[in-house]
Amino acid sequence: MSNSSIFGFRSKVETPRKIINLLGIKFTIYITINETIQNLLKTDLEPYQITNDNF
Repeated sequence: MSNSSIFGFRSKVETPRKIINLLGIKFTIYITINETIQNLLKTDLEPYQITNDNF
């Protein structure tokens, strides 16, 4: 996520230390928790004929 165009960093972020230095510890923790929860709570949207990506 830190390498997405949203942040616009000039070089690729490859280490946790660099992520924390660029984004800050609180924001890095927030992103980590958010991504973990999203991966744990995959919802089956097939009955609605839609995918998670389209939702």
